[in-house]
Amino acid sequence: MKVFKTIILSVLLFLLANGGEALFAQAVYTLYPAPTTTVDVAPDGYRAVYVSHFGRHGSRFLTKREERSAYKTLSNTELPQAVKEAVDSLRRITLGHEGELSELGAREQRGIGGRMAKRLPELFGTSLQDTSGMTKIRARSSVIGRCKASMRSFLEGMQAAAPGIKESTSASLLTYRKFSRGVKHGKYNSGHPELLALAAYAWNAECLGVSKMLIVRYFTRGEHGQMLDELDSAFCHSLMPSSRAEALCAKGLLRDIISKADAALSGKRRYAADLRFGHDSAFVPLGCLMGLDGFGRNNRIGNIVPMAANIQLIFYRSDSDSSDILVKILHNEVATSIPALTPALTKNSDQYYNWSELRSFLLVN
Repeated sequence: MKVFKTIILSVLLFLLANGGEALFAQAVYTLYPAPTTTVDVAPDGYRAVYVSHFGRHGSRFLTKREERSAYKTLSNTELPQAVKEAVDSLRRITLGHEGELSELGAREQRGIGGRMAKRLPELFGTSLQDTSGMTKIRARSSVIGRCKASMRSFLEGMQAAAPGIKESTSASLLTYRKFSRGVKHGKYNSGHPELLALAAYAWNAECLGVSKMLIVRYFTRGEHGQMLDELDSAFCHSLMPSSRAEALCAKGLLRDIISKADAALSGKRRYAADLRFGHDSAFVPLGCLMGLDGFGRNNRIGNIVPMAANIQLIFYRSDSDSSDILVKILHNEVATSIPALTPALTKNSDQYYNWSELRSFLLVN
């Protein structure tokens, strides 16, 4: 028992001390890995005409359920005084703000929105302006406060980079229920609930930008990796579909992406972008249902769905044939692929899919 307590203390102190220098992805509390470039070069003879986006909210405070569960577990656990003081400090910061988007989370979203506008200047400049000279985009979020705040921050970032943007926004309970039902698993039973509870506080500290509260480093790479395996398993169990049937909880969201893309490409709806903001419970099944590379139980959940995780589909129309549409897919702003589908074009390792073929593939799913 003494050895286990030492391990728990080491985990907490390591995570709190290392901040952004943590050695491994920290499950669903992983900070957003912002890319270093915003350059997007359309295939020769094509131009960007539309982008469809679904994103998770940015970094946040612990939710009430997470905080209460973690604190209850630790209240019934004998812990070293240093650990108790660290938990109490983090708890004081959290109480009254449970579930809210943090300032770091707002910066993450502003950054993604700004980079989208800069990445596609031909799309968010003049190509789809209405009579008032404004580029139209449509944004939707769940009714949960951190998602609405993420949507606002994302739009602030876009408008700072492209002042001509005019948005239409709303938060819909119907959309939230329809698109974010999540995977239904049985309860995950951890062999070390104290470790999971401590990790909730430690990981969340980084999301709040206060992870340098303690400067003690004891934990080795190997030991940290062993502990993370169990923590990652807990989140993978709750979020990752174990079958296609479970992934179908994201079917409504996928259909929405397809139908709005059809309307935009046909000219029936003159939107340059459709933006959606929700939760990890919808994000992970959506990526699995689309068959995106890396979405599976052999990958760290933090690599799949960090804070502010996003999937973007960029649509390019041929200059010579308006019916010829190519699509590039980004996962966290990095080009990704669908291993089960053959791309129509590969350029600089980026894969572009024929929209009619991609659409048929997604509709089957």
